[in-house]
Amino acid sequence: MITFGLLLRINLLNNLVLTMIFSIFVALFLMSCLAGYLLLQDKKSGYYLSLIVQAIQFPQFVVQGVAYTFIAGSQFTIQWMHGLNTAFNAKFGLFSEFNFFIQSGYPITLIGINFVPIVIIYVLIKQMKQRTKNVRSDVTSEVTL
Repeated sequence: MITFGLLLRINLLNNLVLTMIFSIFVALFLMSCLAGYLLLQDKKSGYYLSLIVQAIQFPQFVVQGVAYTFIAGSQFTIQWMHGLNTAFNAKFGLFSEFNFFIQSGYPITLIGINFVPIVIIYVLIKQMKQRTKNVRSDVTSEVTL
């Protein structure tokens, strides 16, 4: 809401590209909220939607002027940056972030991997397998009764 208010205040919504980027930003965060809600309800769709949300959070990059970062909640990211200097960075944070831009002639290349969503994907897959196993054993026990 704060971002939306700031965009209205400085009249940036007139630009179609910014409006589309802002719409993607809002959609991604709404999708992550919906995934969390469905997980709390223990819905099967919550697991699948959460896997998608986590999968789009682990890559971060700036390549030939196109930049992308999406973080919904937390990150522990290892980044390799090449441009003026070549360096490895580590970032840790408990926040949400969305960056997307296209700028021609941008001299920096950055590749980053956020390890928090990778761990969450692993946990979600384990929970999905356990949930499936529990459902199968429940069905089997009902059939044998």
